Amino acid sequence: MSTDSTVLISKYLKEYNHIYKEANEIYHEAARRLHLSDSAFEIFYALFDMGDNCLQRDICKSSCLPKQTINSSIRKLQADGYEIVPVSQLLYTENYSIDPNGAQIKN
Repeated sequence: MSTDSTVLISKYLKEYNHIYKEANEIYHEAARRLHLSDSAFEIFYALFDMGDNCLQRDICKSSCLPKQTINSSIRKLQADGYEIVPVSQLLYTENYSIDPNGAQIKN
């Protein structure tokens, strides 16, 4: 590989890492504002993204977090009063309207 190619690859890797770190900081700030750990935020993000029937191994794969971290975070969320239910149980399927913020309101 030529020196020019190495320099170009190095430049692109630095740029990629910078963008990656900026994105991580955005997610970290969102988690902080919601009073969640980064791993709890990742869990909610994965559940929202994948929907019902999401398994812990799916969350591990999508978040690149270890099984133990996901398991510990889920236990902490449950201890904090969160319940684990399918998304389908949280949505109205009839007699509802949607407000300007996109929230469902039972009629």
